[in-house]
Amino acid sequence: MAHQSAGESLEDVAPDAAPAPTADPAVLNKFDSALQAAIGAGLTTPQRVIIQHAHPGVAGAALEAEGSAVRQLSSDAFVAEVSLPRLQQLASQADTLHISTDAVVAAQQNGNYTDGVTLKNTMGMQASGGVLSGGRVYDGENIVVAVIDSGIQPSKDVERKRIMAFYDLTKASGVNQTVEPYDDYGHGTHVAGLIGGNGELSRDRFLGAASKLRFIGYKVLDGAGAGFSSDVIAALDHATANKARLKIRLINLSLGHRVMESSATDPMVQAVERAVRAGIVVVVSAGNSGINPATGLPGYGGITSPGNAPSAITVGAVDINQTETRADDFVQAYSSRGPTWIDAAAKPDLVAPGHRLVASAATTSQLYTTHPELRVTADGQTTSKYLRLSGTSMAAAVTSGAIAVGLEAFYRQYDHHTLTPNMVKAILQFTSLPLPNVDALTQGAGSLNAAGAIRFMDQFDPTRTDWTPSALTYSEVIGDTTTAWSQQIIWGDQIIWGNQIIWGNQIIWGNQIIWGNQIIWGDQIIWGDQIIWGDQIIWGDQIIWGDQIIWGDSSVGSNQGMANSLAQNLNVLFQ
Repeated sequence: MAHQSAGESLEDVAPDAAPAPTADPAVLNKFDSALQAAIGAGLTTPQRVIIQHAHPGVAGAALEAEGSAVRQLSSDAFVAEVSLPRLQQLASQADTLHISTDAVVAAQQNGNYTDGVTLKNTMGMQASGGVLSGGRVYDGENIVVAVIDSGIQPSKDVERKRIMAFYDLTKASGVNQTVEPYDDYGHGTHVAGLIGGNGELSRDRFLGAASKLRFIGYKVLDGAGAGFSSDVIAALDHATANKARLKIRLINLSLGHRVMESSATDPMVQAVERAVRAGIVVVVSAGNSGINPATGLPGYGGITSPGNAPSAITVGAVDINQTETRADDFVQAYSSRGPTWIDAAAKPDLVAPGHRLVASAATTSQLYTTHPELRVTADGQTTSKYLRLSGTSMAAAVTSGAIAVGLEAFYRQYDHHTLTPNMVKAILQFTSLPLPNVDALTQGAGSLNAAGAIRFMDQFDPTRTDWTPSALTYSEVIGDTTTAWSQQIIWGDQIIWGNQIIWGNQIIWGNQIIWGNQIIWGDQIIWGDQIIWGDQIIWGDQIIWGDQIIWGDSSVGSNQGMANSLAQNLNVLFQ
């Protein structure tokens, strides 16, 4: 299948277009919202779609014989260009499980810049990189992260020898062939620099948390920063299938598209879930749809796919205000808020520094050549080797770097044990530092506390079933201020409060265990002026713009009010 321009997409079709009244609802339900809107609008032109089918090889061959461009994607899905009338015929067949737009994904970046030393200090990093814990400096050594993005351009900061493999899915050769790493857009290189740049070109001023980790690069975004969901899926599945051979423990996805269907049917979300089930930690940007550019109102429900993946660690963006202290930090207006569209799950999981961050530049890339205002020249350099970018892409990358360091701290001691992705997410949330007067759908559990999370992973003993973090201090000293950990987890559509942990086959958070299939939310929830949530949901077709949430009997973020209405005494297996 020829690689088309990423500009050909259904994402601009009005989501509120009414489906054709004569269409069978059972057939329409097999389509995502964008395709339903296109059908309702009477479009007949070929569309690029991902078809989930019981017999994808047979169905794909039949469409190819009819003249459609077809590419097999996985054991139960293929990509094709098919007219909408033909797609409706296909959807009427029982073997056709679901049809999704092969949506265009885009990089999630949105100048003064945040000083590199300030960023290191507020994250608890050492001057030369890494994090000190238990008398040892960890810097991500022997941890491999897959960066699925626009590519990686090697430099003194991101050395070629640390890029263990590179796959270009924007070319016909696809994921089956390794090529020399490059980045014609520049976003992926910046992300890689935030995760694991070593600061060589800036005398350690601009470097990532995990300055010794290694990279696997998957190029899925083209020179304009756009690509197809199907290529992201192929990269995720390749990383999952080759996890052991490539030694991948972590995937960073700083990209996405608007949510058009439930996470249960979204093929890109399901690829994330497969990776997590295989034991890979997946970090995803929340999206930059947090504010209505026309009115300036904050928006709820703007999390992008695959940030709506239940098992992903979804990260929003904090502005650290160019200071080391956390007291003046705030979530940037553009950072997408929850809940997730359609499923209404609580996201993001946490927030992290993501505004005006400086990291490695691909000096021949589109971002570098067309945006000189974003270039940063480090002390002692005569030319700019760095870029300043903002967005949840950057926040996800900072989080991935911190996780890589924590994984090194754990696996250096317990290489025959597993720190599961769910446990990593729980630790990041439990140790996060809450921002005052910010609701949970904006900040998740709180702001990334790299030093605390890594300290937790370093001291966690998986060989004991009675281990508790009693030796840990549940607070962090940043600058001259001591800030308490959040000691909470936000999971699916639930918020978990507590201050004690019992690790083993079962995990208990606090004296009351708040984890189950339901939450008692009160009689209803009011989101801005648009949604009433109770026994019935009134849900529009757009992000909810408003500046206030009433959730149950108390506003979001009220620990006691929320805890009082939650289920109690549920034992939970950590899977």
